[in-house]
Amino acid sequence: MEDNKKEIALGMALISVVAGIIYYGFQSDKPVRAPETEPAVTAPAPTPVPDISLPTLEVSDGFVRAEAAGLSSHQTFAGWLKQDDLIARFAAAMHILAKGQVPRDSLSGLAPRKKFSVVNKSGKLTMDPRGYARYDAVADTVGSIDAASAAKLFHKFKPLIDEVYRGLADKDAGAQDAVIRAIDDLLRVPAQEGDVPLKEGKKGLTYVYADSALEKLTPAQKQLLRMGPRNTAKIQAKLREIKTALAASTPR
Repeated sequence: MEDNKKEIALGMALISVVAGIIYYGFQSDKPVRAPETEPAVTAPAPTPVPDISLPTLEVSDGFVRAEAAGLSSHQTFAGWLKQDDLIARFAAAMHILAKGQVPRDSLSGLAPRKKFSVVNKSGKLTMDPRGYARYDAVADTVGSIDAASAAKLFHKFKPLIDEVYRGLADKDAGAQDAVIRAIDDLLRVPAQEGDVPLKEGKKGLTYVYADSALEKLTPAQKQLLRMGPRNTAKIQAKLREIKTALAASTPR
């Protein structure tokens, strides 16, 4: 368990799971065509109006920031919106999370400022429970998201998300499958109450879980586990809601 200043809260990665909602605001009204009537002989033919219900990927950031600001009052969420290439970051985060890894670069700038800490009780090493508070804001932000709205808006903007995702994965792959794989992976993180024993890793420079079952978890699962029981439970509860909402809102 490496003490890394650039460590990214896995919970923040799960904001990227529901980050489909940050794109909710850009939906230009489609023109409503008047009922067709017999045109006068001198009337010009109507000019077709292009469908502009989605922005292009290149100009999507401005629409995201302008329209998503009211989705959450949390500073953590507002901080995420300040980054560039939001859709690309989301797609990249999903690609990485689906492989069990932690998307540090895709969600840079959101890491806890305090370092990972360990308690030594008569030679027995455990995670310091006081360190869990580093992730409270992340878990609270994730918990504030409306799952139904997230799923609906993810589907609405899925073409843009898939456009980026297919450049990262197989050309026939879809971002929704990656989202579900990432959610399922994180829901398998076992609940931990009380002290979580650790031991020194290689050369005494890192810490690993003393429980071999925990040490075999993926990096993403370990990151969620180290957020502490309260935050892990809160994020997993929201993930279950999101998974259910995604299934319910998937176009038939």
